Amino acid sequence: MDSTKFMYSFITGFSNLKDITTLFISQKDSDSSRVSEYICDGILNFDSESLGGSYSRNLSVKKMRSTKNDDDLHPFEILDGEGIKIHNFL
Repeated sequence: MDSTKFMYSFITGFSNLKDITTLFISQKDSDSSRVSEYICDGILNFDSESLGGSYSRNLSVKKMRSTKNDDDLHPFEILDGEGIKIHNFL
C-alpha cells in the first residue's frame, strides 16, 4: 500500500469513532500531507522565523471546516508550566 492510500485509510478510520478529538501532526513537505489536508476538518500551521537572533513563533488557521476563521498570524509562546499561550495580534 502506498503512503497516500495508507494515510487516507488511517485518517478515515478515526472518523467512525465517537466522542474523541484526534490530532495528527505532519510536516508540510510530506507526500501524505496533501491527503490529510483534504480529509481533515481543521489545519493549524505553526511557524517560526528568525528576528535578529531571536525567534518569533506564529499560529495561523489554514482550514477549519464549518467554522469561520481569520487569516491573521497569531504570535504564541511556549511557557513552562503553562503550555502554549496565544497572544492577540495588534
